Amino acid sequence: MTPRPFASRLVLAAIALWLGVLLTSGLTAAVAFPAMKPLAPHLPAYAATGDHWMIAAGAIANRVFTLAGWAQCALAALTMFSLAAHLSRAARHWLNTTRLLLTLAAAGLQGYLSFLLVPRMNRTLAAFMDAARAADPQADALRRAFDADHPLASNIISGLAVVLLLTLLLWILPDPPRTEQANAAPL
Repeated sequence: MTPRPFASRLVLAAIALWLGVLLTSGLTAAVAFPAMKPLAPHLPAYAATGDHWMIAAGAIANRVFTLAGWAQCALAALTMFSLAAHLSRAARHWLNTTRLLLTLAAAGLQGYLSFLLVPRMNRTLAAFMDAARAADPQADALRRAFDADHPLASNIISGLAVVLLLTLLLWILPDPPRTEQANAAPL
């Protein structure tokens, strides 16, 4: 078996890291919220607002999600650049076409999350935190607005994880051999 070209190895590594960062940030939230609730923290700055445990866990999870989001964008860009390099020399084969389509789907989901949904949720969360600190009655409406976006974000993150896992599994497969016949087939 011939060794994988560098670009192919780089795509595989970037996708594995991208999926790892995504899963780790989700795990952080899955651990932070249930762990914080029984601690029943009291946050004097948010005295007028209930559910201090949710605010405390959310503040931690939001920082992790922000850092993870930047890392995921960087890894998505690295994946796309290395994929382009790989495809410029790869055999025309159904496997490479499927890899490309799944990687594009993952990049699209990441782009929607990072540039549309998460910024809107972050604006709503920041407004909620400000309103909650100021004991503004608008805090409850802002919390509901954030909560309304949460299921969509969770579904997109879950979908992205599935797409990245499928993509990773296809990248684990050996690259198709580059032959004249394979290069004559349509992408």
